[in-house]
Amino acid sequence: MATGTRTEHPHIVVVKRAGGDSAFIKGTKLSVSLIAALFNRGETPAGLLSLYPNLTPGSLYDAISYYFDHKADIDQEIYQDSPDQVLAELRRDAALIEVRPGKFRGKNPFGTAA
Repeated sequence: MATGTRTEHPHIVVVKRAGGDSAFIKGTKLSVSLIAALFNRGETPAGLLSLYPNLTPGSLYDAISYYFDHKADIDQEIYQDSPDQVLAELRRDAALIEVRPGKFRGKNPFGTAA
């Protein structure tokens, strides 16, 4: 469950992660960026509530409100987490080899020196 820094939105907390801060719905593992991505793809609030029955209408609408209050940052997070961007980042990693499309391993397996 997400615990972190409180925000101006009562149902949202910001959690420090390796890739940067991310907003989550308090008491869940659901990120605001996930809710925003689904909402942007046409999912309705009623549909989201049926997908995630542990959400209350208040927490869902607060997540959507937080998204619109921080749209540029959340849109950037959605973009960075997209499969194409994740693959591009892995392909840029000099320590990895792509052994087949989308499948990576370290260049120096089993702790061997470079």
